[in-house]
Amino acid sequence: MSDLFVSQGILPMLLQNSEPFDSRDYIFELKLDGFRCIAYLCAEETVLKSRNNKDITALFPELKNMHKCVNKRCVLDGEIVCLKNGKPSFSAMQKRAQIKSISKIKAYSALSPVQFVAFDILLLNGKTLFTTPQIKRKQILQKSVTEGFNLSISRYLEEKGVAFFNAVKAQNLEGVVAKRKQGQYFAGKRTGEWLKIKAVLKQDFLVCGITLNQQNAPKSLVLASEENGALKLCGKVNLHGKSNFRVVQNYYKNNSISTPYFMQLKGVLWVKLGLVASVSYTEFTTGGNLRHPVLQSLKINL
Repeated sequence: MSDLFVSQGILPMLLQNSEPFDSRDYIFELKLDGFRCIAYLCAEETVLKSRNNKDITALFPELKNMHKCVNKRCVLDGEIVCLKNGKPSFSAMQKRAQIKSISKIKAYSALSPVQFVAFDILLLNGKTLFTTPQIKRKQILQKSVTEGFNLSISRYLEEKGVAFFNAVKAQNLEGVVAKRKQGQYFAGKRTGEWLKIKAVLKQDFLVCGITLNQQNAPKSLVLASEENGALKLCGKVNLHGKSNFRVVQNYYKNNSISTPYFMQLKGVLWVKLGLVASVSYTEFTTGGNLRHPVLQSLKINL
């Protein structure tokens, strides 16, 4: 198994969804809103691989010296994050990942540098640690890695997951990850060893339009909010559930209009304002759209 460092093909372990809970059998740490990354560190270099095992080292030159933080060859699992106002910003990370020009990459690495936050160690000096209990791997990580060169180590707490989740939600952060203390590492698999507890926001939005699928059935709702007497576009949310389909079809049948609210959108069936969608989401993107929207319920206010 020691040649895993040479092959550099480790896929990160995935997470299952959960609700907040307390447990002495789990540790709890902040869910970081960035890009998952497996880092291969040796005496000479740092190699970064994405969750799909693509080499992304060249995209983040500010992380090129992370190997100076270790004395032995190792593999770390972690998250690359870009901080804005002290909080991880996924939109900032997306922007960084889309830049291909070497000169622009260098410029952004200075203006908007990223951090690699390590939360697990998978291999150390030729020995794989997949079957080593999670809490022991955390201890090995702390002893084997020195913070610096844009590399930091994720902190965690024990037992009090609910209080931690509430504190995270109050700060408008993404959520919490719960990890079983005695859990092993299952590369590339989604298991109950790691659980993600996402802090979602919820809001009512005006439905101003409908999009159709290839079978001419309702596919998604165009959402807007009213701000200072003007209508503001907030993106779309997908429809699900037979009852929601019926509500939308009946509403469009009796309340369709021909004048668009937003000229830039094409292929939208516009409706009178009166259908309200309750939607959960994680945040607004820099473009003003909802991120990870999920339709919770519909109501008619005419």
